[in-house]
Amino acid sequence: DSVKGLEADDSVLVVTPNMYKYLDQTSLHVEKHHNIEWNKVYVAITRARKRFVVAIDHGLFKNDSEIISSIKVRLQSYGFNDLPA
Repeated sequence: DSVKGLEADDSVLVVTPNMYKYLDQTSLHVEKHHNIEWNKVYVAITRARKRFVVAIDHGLFKNDSEIISSIKVRLQSYGFNDLPA
């Protein structure tokens, strides 16, 4: 498997529970840091020319406000901003 993408003005990454494990990486063993899921994150991040948008699918996190808040805090620690409630 490989992940490819063309550059675009905007790129969107939808955060799912599995995708978040690879975006966060604190709960992964070192040997699992780079795999197909991480490649999806990397491609989404590196293809945006102007704006990279991260969308958290609340339904996939069972609308658990504590988990969603922790995801937002983690994303802000990476330098993301403008995270609406």
